[in-house]
Amino acid sequence: MTAASVMRPPHLSKLPDYPVTGGAMVLSVIVTAVFWANPSAADPLAVEASAFHTEPWRLVTSMLPHLGIFHLAFNLYWVWRFGTVLEERLGSAALAGLVVLTAAASSAAEYILFNGGLGISGVLYGFFGLLQVLKARDPRFLGTLDRSTETLLVGWFFLAIVLDVTGIMGVANAAHAGGWGMGALLGFVVGARHPRQRIAAGVGTVAVFVGLWFAATVGLAAINLDGLGHRELYFQAEAALEAGDVVQALEYYEQAADYGETDRELWAWVAVRWEMIGMPERAAEAWARSGRTPDQVPPPPKETP
Repeated sequence: MTAASVMRPPHLSKLPDYPVTGGAMVLSVIVTAVFWANPSAADPLAVEASAFHTEPWRLVTSMLPHLGIFHLAFNLYWVWRFGTVLEERLGSAALAGLVVLTAAASSAAEYILFNGGLGISGVLYGFFGLLQVLKARDPRFLGTLDRSTETLLVGWFFLAIVLDVTGIMGVANAAHAGGWGMGALLGFVVGARHPRQRIAAGVGTVAVFVGLWFAATVGLAAINLDGLGHRELYFQAEAALEAGDVVQALEYYEQAADYGETDRELWAWVAVRWEMIGMPERAAEAWARSGRTPDQVPPPPKETP
């Protein structure tokens, strides 16, 4: 492929020839339309604490809903442009794996640092990072990424950070960075010139995902920059309640109540429940943390754990 042909991605009539690229785009359009009509429709697809425990698909499905027409159009244009190049040279099965891995890494990065995001931009930056590495390491990708495109996407990456920090536009910048980083790492896996290089890059990829899991669970309270590190504690508390371990659940709720600025209302809620299960000493400690007394809080229904 010549540099000139890179500037002209296939016509959309060729969409059936690229089932993974085209499928991701079509699903994004359909899910986004449903999301715009009913915002709650995205709830089962978005990333939350359960994504790192019982519902890992959320790390991928969160790429489908988009927040606005510019968001959707910009992302789909670049996914089509980069995805068709990759699918043509690597095959549909390999590209499907790349989509899953870049989507998961980008979604996890945004959740860990901020509040989580929606959209396929992490995947498009994953494709971008992948092509940046492959154009220099794999002859099949010579000329597939021109300098003007690199300048544009690098420039948008930094402009988006400015727009987000200044409050002009909310942008999932951690997703962009996470997707790009994973794409670049996968580029070293795909474009490895020796088996040892491929093994090393593969081990690095696994290590990154293990690190993301620990950051999203064990380390979330210390890492999250939006003050949402208590999400994992709430998840663990609810899981303990479902398992019938009320004491463990209340201990997780105490940790959540003590996260950041003390949540006095939650401490009072915990105090009432310590009393309900006959642990007055723990209740007294919780009442002290709440700054309230039992007569200031109406008791919950007796069947509540």
